[in-house]
This record gives sequence, structure tokens and C-alpha cells, in this order.
Amino acid sequence: MKKLFLIITLSSSFTPVFSQQGKNSHEVIDLNKRAVELNIRNLSNKDSTEKVLDLLDKAIALDRNYLVSYDNKINVLLFEKRYDDAIKTIDEAIEYNPKAHGFYLLKAKALEEKGQPGKALFFYKKALETSETEMKENPTTGAFIDRYFLKYCIYGTDTPADKVTAAIPDSFTDEQRKAVTGFFEMFGSFKKFKDGFVKNGSLPLSQNKSPMPQKREDGAYYTADEMAEFPGGQDAMTAFICENFRRPANCRRGTVLVNFVVEADGTIRDAVIKRSVDKEADNEALRVVNMMPEWKPAKVNGKAVAMVYNIPFTVE
Repeated sequence: MKKLFLIITLSSSFTPVFSQQGKNSHEVIDLNKRAVELNIRNLSNKDSTEKVLDLLDKAIALDRNYLVSYDNKINVLLFEKRYDDAIKTIDEAIEYNPKAHGFYLLKAKALEEKGQPGKALFFYKKALETSETEMKENPTTGAFIDRYFLKYCIYGTDTPADKVTAAIPDSFTDEQRKAVTGFFEMFGSFKKFKDGFVKNGSLPLSQNKSPMPQKREDGAYYTADEMAEFPGGQDAMTAFICENFRRPANCRRGTVLVNFVVEADGTIRDAVIKRSVDKEADNEALRVVNMMPEWKPAKVNGKAVAMVYNIPFTVE
């Protein structure tokens, strides 16, 4: 049973990550290898689980850009049903790797298993959006497979194997093509993969009988058909923050998390601190959010709506 987290890693979101090993230190790779071996040898030993997590924490500290370390840690926590710890780790991974769609997928999994399908749907959609961008910028096996898997999670579209393989990009190598066909040899369909990926997850979220509310009491949506977007997209928002955020003198290192609402007209309201570093850094993050230009608003059924949004500010 505990081998499941390895199967997920090898077959889905992080398939292309293993090609990065040559760019990372042998120490990081060795720490991951030791963690995996220890995890497999001691399937039900709680003490060994903590040792596994300690090894992975050391690997992450050495190289935050080596996604396998985060992926392995998250899947161990999910297997142990430590959902809050898993989500905390996922948020940290997203902070350092916002373009890796697999972390949004894992957060959706965690939220769905935690019984929060409404919030999970938001991150399934975010994962689909990010995987589409990956396919345009740098086509990978993980992004290609997950694009179809996510469409099943969200819309219930279980694309047949022959249609998926027929759509394999010409740029894919023989090894990448084999990875796609290998997915179907292992799981058979995206529906069957979701049955294993999420406990009791055979239905797409759009067909769940008891979804969590999609919006708050004040009418702001947690998820929408079209997400709210900073003008120019994620890269433009990052550039805006880098240009305008002024690190306060002598403030502590850490991450300020700002929560706010993007109104139906694109304006910002109700910006509040959800995770604090110190007063000066918090106030600076709020200042930057409140000076942002009008966003492209979220839409539900083609109508502009208010939407809840979070932005992390990393203070080094």
C-alpha cells in the first residue's frame, strides 16, 4: 500500500522531474533514495516515517528547486492522512515553484480527501491551467497526461487511450511516448487512476453529490469557471510585486500571506494578513496589494463575480 506514493510520482505530475537529477547535488539525490528505501522497508513504523520526513526535509533545505523531494514528502504525509501538514508543505512548494502544475494537483487531492471538494475543484482547475501553459512553453509527459486526467476530475471527460496517444506531440521522444502508453498499461483509464489517486474519488468533482459551498457568505467565490487574473498574468504580477515591494529594514525572513477579494469590476477589497512575518513586512505587503491595478475579474456562467485570492510575499 505504501508504494502508492511512488507510483503516483512515476506516473503523473512529476514524470519529467527525474531528468533534472544531473543538475542537482549527489547528496540531495542520495537523501531522496534513502528516504524511499526506508519508507518501503518500514511500511507501518511511525518512527521510520518521521525519519523519512527528516531525510526529505534535509533534501529540501539543500535544494528547493529539486521537486522530487517535495513530491515525496507530500505523498508520505497524504498516505499518513496528515492533510494539514501536507497542505502546508504544498503551499511552500508552490511558493518556490509556482509553474509546477503537479503541486496544484496534489493540493486538490489533499483537499478532496479532507472532504473539501469545493476548494479542491479550484486547485484542479489551477493545475489544468498551469499544465496547459507547460505544454505551450515546454511540453512534458507529466503535463500531457495530467491535462487529460484533470479534465476527467473537473468535467468527467474520460478520454479514451487511442485519442490520447493520437494526440502525442511530434516533439516527444520514444521514451516520452512509452511513458504515455505505460500510463494506460498500468491504470487503464483516467477514471481508474482517480480511483487510486483519491480515496473514493471515482466521480469527477462536478458530479459529487455534496460539494462544499463555492462562495463565502459575502458572495465572493472560492472557485470560478474563469479565475480572477492580474492584468498580463502571473509573470506580470510577479514583476509588479518585485518592482513595488520594499523590504523593511531589519525585518525577519519569512512569508507574508495576503488574502483579499477581487471584485466583479476588478478592484481589490478587504485585504488582510493570513500569515504574518512582522508588522512592517505585513504592512508593506498590504500596501502593494492595495495599490494593484484593476484585475481581470473571475467569471461564473459567463458573468463577472467577486473572487477570493491569496498572494504570498517572500521576505529574504
